[in-house]
Amino acid sequence: MGAGVLLNPQSWRPDTEARALIQAAELIPDGATVEADNNIAPRLTARTDVVIADATPRGADWVLMREGRRSFPFLSAADQRRRVALLRDHGYTETWSRDGVVLLHRTRAETVPGTRRPGPGSVPVREQVPADVGRDLFRR
Repeated sequence: MGAGVLLNPQSWRPDTEARALIQAAELIPDGATVEADNNIAPRLTARTDVVIADATPRGADWVLMREGRRSFPFLSAADQRRRVALLRDHGYTETWSRDGVVLLHRTRAETVPGTRRPGPGSVPVREQVPADVGRDLFRR
């Protein structure tokens, strides 16, 4: 395998889930606040106010997440599904869904339990690292 993967055109084609993330990202309007999956957030930085979706709701206008496969920093896909369910129960409406990817839009001004928007002087939340993701070289 090795570097030969780089020469295979199939290696450069996004899988169905990645294509779904890209398609959903295109539906988010410029200037919106967004919580997005770790893998698509960089594509949104030039035109939206985006943060990586994690265990803490941020009150964004749009939320773009995977439900089928775990995405860092979540510990499991089940955690992601619970987060999406929480948002649906508190003011968010599903506007698009395909291949394990869901796009939610905030349609009701309702407080989502646990919402926290960092500001000046705030302390970052220490995320847990899933067991299948390497190890922290700074902690022994």
